[in-house]
Amino acid sequence: MSFLVLMTGGKAGERYRLVKEKTIIGRHPGCDIVVDSGSVSRQHASIEMKDGGWWVEDLGSRNGTIVNGEILTEQHRLEAADEIGVCDDRLVFTVGDTTPSEWVSLGGETDESQAVFQSHDEESMIVSQLDIPRPSADEGISQNAEAKLRAVIGLNRALGASLSLEEVLPRLLDGLFDIFSNVERGFVLLNDVKTNRLILRAKKLKNAEEKGGLRLSLSLVNKVASSQTAILSADATSDSRFQLNESVVDCNIRSVMCVPFISTKGSVLGVLQVDSRDIRNGFSQDDLEVLAGITGQAAKAVEQATAHDEKVAQEQFKRDLELANRVQQGLLPSVPPEIEGFEVFDFYEAAHQIGGDYFSYIPLSENRLAVVLADVSGKGVSAALVMAALSADVRYTLAIEADVAKAVTLLN
Repeated sequence: MSFLVLMTGGKAGERYRLVKEKTIIGRHPGCDIVVDSGSVSRQHASIEMKDGGWWVEDLGSRNGTIVNGEILTEQHRLEAADEIGVCDDRLVFTVGDTTPSEWVSLGGETDESQAVFQSHDEESMIVSQLDIPRPSADEGISQNAEAKLRAVIGLNRALGASLSLEEVLPRLLDGLFDIFSNVERGFVLLNDVKTNRLILRAKKLKNAEEKGGLRLSLSLVNKVASSQTAILSADATSDSRFQLNESVVDCNIRSVMCVPFISTKGSVLGVLQVDSRDIRNGFSQDDLEVLAGITGQAAKAVEQATAHDEKVAQEQFKRDLELANRVQQGLLPSVPPEIEGFEVFDFYEAAHQIGGDYFSYIPLSENRLAVVLADVSGKGVSAALVMAALSADVRYTLAIEADVAKAVTLLN
């Protein structure tokens, strides 16, 4: 039994059972799933059953169809937790009887598999909790095992040498797999300040061939984030309340450690989770304390890397603006034309660093002069690029068409 669950809009949580061989999504009232938006095509996308699975296909829509953050260019076989974007609306493909309210989709900016949090009461899984203080400048890590201590020191050095999140997060997970030999999966989720959602930013799997949607527990992660405590969970598969939890059954999770990233100001930056299926070698209280100490150091590295990435992005944006501004100024006339019997004056100053306004003087045949005025929608770099294209189109059109009215028609 398969469903599409609507995650956005006033009907968020509504689910559509896939029963037809081909289900059409679009704006037209005759579609199987109607998305009432002007940006959605009349028949936008389809979900089709073939070869024993469900396949999504874009039907030549004007604005395209997105699957897991990527523009759909060909048919895609859906896996559990795949997210389908139809303009501003998102639908999640689910399998089984899970109710819509139990699913929260997580996207990522990196090339990561889709993750789904499932909501369940997991108090019986928790065998240990550890309060996590905000990191201090002189914080140290206490650890009994000498080998693990050496690995922790090596990890701290690696994190200290990393400047961007693209370096910090993979090095963190690599280090954890070295420190804890029984770890089979590791995940880092960071808080998106714009949406206030936890986003999957990095993952590491001991079995690189492991397929399917990645599943994490919403209740466990929420408890860690809200209480700012590290949690060690016992064997989830032995708890009767989890026998029907598809994520636990499929992954056969035995032991889980989940720890928050706490900023120097005391806010939650994100959550780190590692888990194992080895029933003979589960995580211990000592492991939890080690992981909590590592995460305290990693939180500082995440803060520094985030600040570094933001600074780099701002500097790149500033350079782009400066370049676009030079291009724009090169397209505008530097001096007004000299016309016998007339005095021509002009003045232009953009409301922002780069505007979408355009004006020009273009000599025509029969001693005529075209004064062109235009206002491109929007501001910034995108508007300047449209203006550059418009400038070339105007000059070309007036060169091949002497009649101004016809030239304007061609431009439109």
